[in-house]
Amino acid sequence: MSCGVPELDAAYEFHTDNIEAARPLVTGRLAQALEWLGETWPKEPARVALNGSDGFLLLPQTKNFFELPDISVPLDYAKHVAPMIADMATILATAALVRKIGAQDEEAG
Repeated sequence: MSCGVPELDAAYEFHTDNIEAARPLVTGRLAQALEWLGETWPKEPARVALNGSDGFLLLPQTKNFFELPDISVPLDYAKHVAPMIADMATILATAALVRKIGAQDEEAG
């Protein structure tokens, strides 16, 4: 199956057991979400799995988002805490976006 966006089709494989139901999703909101994910998390492609009303998002990251400096280093809000909060906000925004991918279809159905 293809989403119709060459860059996404090259980076992702789309699998489904119901092509007719998946086509509008894959060519619409999912493609838009994957483009945003690629801009927001550019190092490796995110993985998204949808199964009914359940969605799973895997962000391949090696970064420890909660790592603080060594105990001997005094904490600095701007340097240590603020970036952690910004990362968490980005993760939550990403999860909210992925959550909405199939929401309109389910509400209409």
